[in-house]
Amino acid sequence: MQQKRILLPGEPVPYDPSRPWFPQYGAGNGEGTPYFRGNIIILNSVNYFQGQPISLTCRIVDVHKPFWKACAVTVQVEGPLGTLGGTLYVRMFDRRFTPGMRLRFGCPNWCHAIEAGYRNYGSWPAMPNTQPSSNPARSQDSQNTLSLNQREERLQRAMMYYYETELQAYNNLRDLQVGHIPKLLGTVTMTWQVTNEMGYTFFGSCPGLVLIPLVGTPFLDMHYILQHTWQYIFRDLCNIRQILQSRGWHRIDTTPRNLIIVPCHPWGLFKVVLQSLQLNDGSGETGTSITFTP
Repeated sequence: MQQKRILLPGEPVPYDPSRPWFPQYGAGNGEGTPYFRGNIIILNSVNYFQGQPISLTCRIVDVHKPFWKACAVTVQVEGPLGTLGGTLYVRMFDRRFTPGMRLRFGCPNWCHAIEAGYRNYGSWPAMPNTQPSSNPARSQDSQNTLSLNQREERLQRAMMYYYETELQAYNNLRDLQVGHIPKLLGTVTMTWQVTNEMGYTFFGSCPGLVLIPLVGTPFLDMHYILQHTWQYIFRDLCNIRQILQSRGWHRIDTTPRNLIIVPCHPWGLFKVVLQSLQLNDGSGETGTSITFTP
């Protein structure tokens, strides 16, 4: 019987699709996630405040798990003085701490060693951010032939694809904002750095969307719904799906996990609002490994 070798500190964890993942407790090997309550993050924005470049100091006040295609948090803006301030809903497309995406692309838990290896590997030749394939059989065969650095590169391109597609959807559906979808305030980036074993420092960043927070209850958290209330919710959801499909957005996620139920009447009537405009990749999204199709 082969004995398992003990991993050295900082050594990447081998890919194991059966291994459970708890993103709220960090990414593994000591490199924990910055997305937890009370943590301070710096968001660099160009179009949030009067079109001028600015760095926002934000404190995370709520974490919206699980992280599907983005790390979603609610933050309180604490500075600098003169900014709009208040509470914001932020979706960061950070490949390091989106466990579902890392699992799908066959990437182990992120750590500094993985990032250093990926940076030394270098980027692939420039190519457009193509749409991920959801063919499990073809994806698994392709993934088995890829190195960890190649998987990380494909994951990076996928995250940029989802970010650009979601941003485009918000821009194309501006008239639905505040009503059926959250209102987009602007875009941000968050920078970070990693130092490898040789002492070299690598800088990275991830893009994000800034939106107005929704005041409501996630649909999956509603354990009891009256029959007459459910009828309003169902009709509202059908209306949203019809509007999206009529405008060519057939892949927006309208499953229960992406729905927020917002009270809109003092007598107890409710309204359905999409929590985000993320894409739904079908049955393989929450675990099946995928790859890109040229």
